[in-house]
Amino acid sequence: MQITMDEDKRKTKHPRDSAGLISKIFFCWVLPIFQRGYRIPADEGVLPDEDALCNTLSLPGPMKSHISCILGEKLEKAWEEQRKTSDKPSLYKAIWKVFGKQILTCGIMTFFIEFVFKLITPICLLKLVEYYEPSQMSVNEYDAYLYSIGIVAATFLNVVSSHHYMLGNLQLGMKVRVACSSLVYRKALRLSRGDAEVGKLVKFLSTDVSTFDSALMFVHVIWAAPLQVLVISIMLFSMLGIHPLWGTALFAFFMALQVYFGKLLTSCKAKADMKTEARLSLMYEIISGIQVIKMYAWEKPFYKFIEKIRRDEIKQVRCMSLIRAIFGSFKMFLSQSALYLAMLGYTLSGDVPTAIYVFTITSFFNVVRQTTVASVPTAVTTMTDAKVSIQRITQFLTGEEVMPSRIKTPSEFTAVPKESGVQSAAIDFLGVSAKWHNDYNENTLNTFDLKIQRNETVAIIGKVGSGKSTLLQVILNEVPFVDGTVCVNGTISYAAQEPWIFPGSIRENIIFTQEFNEDRYIEVCKACALLTDFEQLPDTTILEEKGI
Repeated sequence: MQITMDEDKRKTKHPRDSAGLISKIFFCWVLPIFQRGYRIPADEGVLPDEDALCNTLSLPGPMKSHISCILGEKLEKAWEEQRKTSDKPSLYKAIWKVFGKQILTCGIMTFFIEFVFKLITPICLLKLVEYYEPSQMSVNEYDAYLYSIGIVAATFLNVVSSHHYMLGNLQLGMKVRVACSSLVYRKALRLSRGDAEVGKLVKFLSTDVSTFDSALMFVHVIWAAPLQVLVISIMLFSMLGIHPLWGTALFAFFMALQVYFGKLLTSCKAKADMKTEARLSLMYEIISGIQVIKMYAWEKPFYKFIEKIRRDEIKQVRCMSLIRAIFGSFKMFLSQSALYLAMLGYTLSGDVPTAIYVFTITSFFNVVRQTTVASVPTAVTTMTDAKVSIQRITQFLTGEEVMPSRIKTPSEFTAVPKESGVQSAAIDFLGVSAKWHNDYNENTLNTFDLKIQRNETVAIIGKVGSGKSTLLQVILNEVPFVDGTVCVNGTISYAAQEPWIFPGSIRENIIFTQEFNEDRYIEVCKACALLTDFEQLPDTTILEEKGI
């Protein structure tokens, strides 16, 4: 359901901006929103009225740092700097320049969570268990209370900071996604017709940019996990000897294995993306020409074509699912296997496991398990998806744009004798060669000459692929020409094969959001010979994108 808000409500200050320190720490600023939402009467299966919902909730606008146009402008500026200063512009560097401080802030929070709060708990637990050993003298009752308080405080700080860490990463992922979506959209407006594939644009805005939400949620796990295994291995070695390293070695081997599977996942995803892109493009073409397909009974040939592409796509998706399933299976036995190896090594050495040994290893391995087993597989998967998406988006952003117009206007004509007829011609092509994309080896138009005089009506005919559309696109400067001269003497009015119609009445499509002026409106309708049509279909008739 889409909630519409008037201008005043959109300008309402976000409650977090005015919240106090305690309110921000414990998320008290969201309670009024929950209270207002609780007051909305709702029946099962029935959505509340939009106006009533807006009036009841009084929803505020977004935070200033979350506004899409601002984020898009910042990322576009950083991307343009990359294009000017580097032969191979990097979207990574552009994102880092805009969001680097926030990424570093989340990284600092990761350090405190993974290496301070989480490691304090097993150390305090070790000392607390040691207090109950009958023969020990190093820990007294006062120290035992301090270690107990340390466990509670570290757990509390870990919980509070983890929630803010997750919220910060989710907001950061959202901002990167919104900024990249804006960048892709702005690029699409400047893209040459040869690179403007609907399937690509749909996948960029629906799938590729959405990977940033989850990737930035786990980006710091990539460096925190191996460093945590190293730190815990050193701590266990200094406290309990070499035997616990058998278990930490298993965690290290698991991470190395994940790197290998991550490369396989990258390859499978790249192939799956190509198949998905081809399928989306073909489906768009089929839907656009469904009337012709039904008229000529071409359903089965197109069905088989789509089925083949989908079958190839499913093969890659199945491969990706298999790798992810292997990742997930490690969660079931890895930590238990590591603990078993550590206990086995200790027992084979002739020692008898004590409570201190068991509790210490178990608590430290639980810390490693949370990062290595629970987070690393997801981190590898999401980072792999994000890497492929960034590569695809970067390739799209470096695509060929519409070149500045090289079409000559009357003020740019070269002075020639009047009898030559150059200036009297409405459109003049002199040895024009053009192609849709610079990578194409052959030109669609080759040394093409054409002269259209004023007051002439010209129809361009030819077989499929002969260059009719290319000729029109050259006149519109949608397709750049590589050689020759194009002169246009006058103003161009273009009526596309696909109608420019949006859902609404005929009158709304004519005035197009402008203020209604009846005299001007009637004058335009007369000029376009629409009054006769209005006798059959009034101008209040509702239109859809495909017609009535």
